[in-house]
Amino acid sequence: MRTRLVVFLVLGTCILSAGIGAGITMLVKEGPEGPPGPQGEQGPRGVQGYSADEYQAEQAMQEVQDLESRLGAVESEVEDLGFERGFLEGEIEEVSGGLQNTERAVREMCFTLEFTGCP
Repeated sequence: MRTRLVVFLVLGTCILSAGIGAGITMLVKEGPEGPPGPQGEQGPRGVQGYSADEYQAEQAMQEVQDLESRLGAVESEVEDLGFERGFLEGEIEEVSGGLQNTERAVREMCFTLEFTGCP
C-alpha cells in the first residue's frame, strides 16, 4: 500500500512539474511584443537585370527559333507527302493500265458472245 502511495506521489509530482514547465515555456514564447528596433543599413545593390526591351527581344528571338524548328518539321512533312504523291500517281497509272486491259478483254468477250449467239 505504501509503495502505491509513493508511486502516485512521484507520478503526480512529475505531471505537475511538466504542466508548470509547459506553462512557463508558453509565457516565454508568447510574451508581449516590444517596439520595433531601428532599421539597419541597406544591403549591397544586386546585379542589374534585363531592361524591358532586352527581355522582349530575347523572347522574340526564342519565338523565332521555335517557329524555325516547327517550319523545318512542316517542310519535312511536305517533302514526305510529295514522295507519297509520286508513288500514288504511279499506282494510279498502273491500275489505269490494268483497267484498260480488262475493259478491252471484256469487250472482246462480249463481241465473241454476240457473234456466237449467246445472250
